[in-house]
Amino acid sequence: MSKIKQDSIPTNVTEVFKKSGLKLKNYRSASSFEKDLIKFIKRNEVLHLCTSKNDAPRSTPVGYMSRGLTFYVLSEGGSKFSNLKKTKRSLFRLQNPIISLMISGVTRDCRHGGKR
Repeated sequence: MSKIKQDSIPTNVTEVFKKSGLKLKNYRSASSFEKDLIKFIKRNEVLHLCTSKNDAPRSTPVGYMSRGLTFYVLSEGGSKFSNLKKTKRSLFRLQNPIISLMISGVTRDCRHGGKR
């Protein structure tokens, strides 16, 4: 079974959240966190895909679809994909006015079943 580790939240941060009417949630299991994470992912439509070329960062808002925790980026193309072919590493961010989620990982080209 997967485990989840949550760091304790400083009292001053907890107070700010409480004054703002926001609740912080403590997860008892990785599966309960994953369930809420998937809900958050489904409520968003745009992710910011971050790549780099020659140490120059680039962030591009793109559409996406997801199946569980797997993301499929929808775009007209462009240099972001040639950057990914060279490095295979990327970072992307989803956010709403309250929550920001950053994920990094290794990319794979799924056009034509990933054969290209």
